[in-house]
Amino acid sequence: MTAYEQIKNSIEMTALARAVITDNPIEVSLMDLKEEEYKQLAGMYLQKPYEAIRAMNSFVKRIKNKDMKARYVASAVDLECLVETEALKSIVKDKEETNVMPGIKKFLSNGYTEMGMEPK
Repeated sequence: MTAYEQIKNSIEMTALARAVITDNPIEVSLMDLKEEEYKQLAGMYLQKPYEAIRAMNSFVKRIKNKDMKARYVASAVDLECLVETEALKSIVKDKEETNVMPGIKKFLSNGYTEMGMEPK
């Protein structure tokens, strides 16, 4: 499943994507994300990741319900990883090279640090 398909199937990720690409993130739509919107999100995120992350954080900050906020925070990290993994796959010829070992990516998303495990 592509990054676009995974994002489109998630209400939280759709809302976060629209928070990045719209001028008014307070009134984001939860309707299916269009492929053009995904391409816009990916372009914006890959060119200015910190601004995109700030837009998602601003959106999440407005959520009052603690459980809902936790879901959106987890979805924001998933969204970042999906966009970056999709971009990595487009430049790496051997798709197996995108994993160090099952479940551990060769790269870390912008703003994250390595958690102490040595890649094999």
